[in-house]
Amino acid sequence: MTAGLRLLVAGAALVQTRSGVNRHNRELLPRLAQLLRAEGGSLAVLAPKDAPDLDFGAHIQIIASDVPSGPPARRALVESRALQRVLDGARAAGEPFDVLHSGHLPAPHVHGVARTQTLHDLRQLEWKGLSLLRRIMARPLLAHARLTTDIWIAVSDDMRARLVNRLHLEASRVFVAHNAADHLQVLARQSEAGAGILCVGHLEPRKNQELLLHALALDPSLPDLILVGAARGMERTRLDAVAHRLGVASRVRFLGAVNDDELRRLYATSACLVLPSHVEGFGIPVLEAQWAGLPVAVSHAGALPEVAGAAAPSFDPGDALGCAKAMRSAIGTDAKALARARVRAGLVTWDRSAQEWRVALHAAVARHKG
Repeated sequence: MTAGLRLLVAGAALVQTRSGVNRHNRELLPRLAQLLRAEGGSLAVLAPKDAPDLDFGAHIQIIASDVPSGPPARRALVESRALQRVLDGARAAGEPFDVLHSGHLPAPHVHGVARTQTLHDLRQLEWKGLSLLRRIMARPLLAHARLTTDIWIAVSDDMRARLVNRLHLEASRVFVAHNAADHLQVLARQSEAGAGILCVGHLEPRKNQELLLHALALDPSLPDLILVGAARGMERTRLDAVAHRLGVASRVRFLGAVNDDELRRLYATSACLVLPSHVEGFGIPVLEAQWAGLPVAVSHAGALPEVAGAAAPSFDPGDALGCAKAMRSAIGTDAKALARARVRAGLVTWDRSAQEWRVALHAAVARHKG
């Protein structure tokens, strides 16, 4: 195995806050940097111009750029040129990068370096809620990424299978570096009067929070709903209107984005967690909740059944009655089942994931040279 590997990360999309993608990078990049440094290598991030103060720890070099974090079409116009300048400059200085990693689309177009790519989900192909134009435009972007990427890194086994089957990738080109939950400093579970049903995720149609409002309307005995996450576009206004139309507005609390201290308090005091997503490549809140001892109910979508485990109640993302029954079942989960779920959640760690990513990087270098 080659020692001293130098990794450059295209960081223009790393400025998302309070998201699974942000958590993924905040936990994995510092750990990966330490692993590479122990081998004599290094990790650098090309930062977007609107977030020059990105901080991933002392062992990661932040390279300033003129690349905007978005929108994607505007970013793509300048990102490839900026990355190529960095790659060429490092090569001229006698310290070339071995791998370029990207976690977004459009994938940068560069040459002279091995390439790895992470896709956190395949909403561009699988979610009918996207406009037909956006789905059509995604196909050439994915085709370009398929041609230019040496090794793909998935965040779940389900996502690995989808990359192989939907993008027609060789299985040997797709590695898995699972997300984890051991970053969460959990609190002891507390029984609170009026404990609510918790849903964590950006408010957007893909996350399917509207289904929960219909479930509340179908079952007046369910606890109140607590929605945690920043709203995308006008989704908060739309959901509020739906809640009023269904007569459940008084049973819904919109908390917006919360910090980690508030999140762990919610995991300790809520009745259960529910994720009703239409598309999900992992679902970190599910693992966080189980790590905190909170029962969960999930939709059948994407990786959610894999992450939650076969014992977790589940439902079709279009079935409000099934969702209501699954939440009711989750609330009644017994202590032994919760303990088993917590042990299972603890088997996946960010340290192990960083090791998995490191292996994928070396595989990319070997494939590129071969």
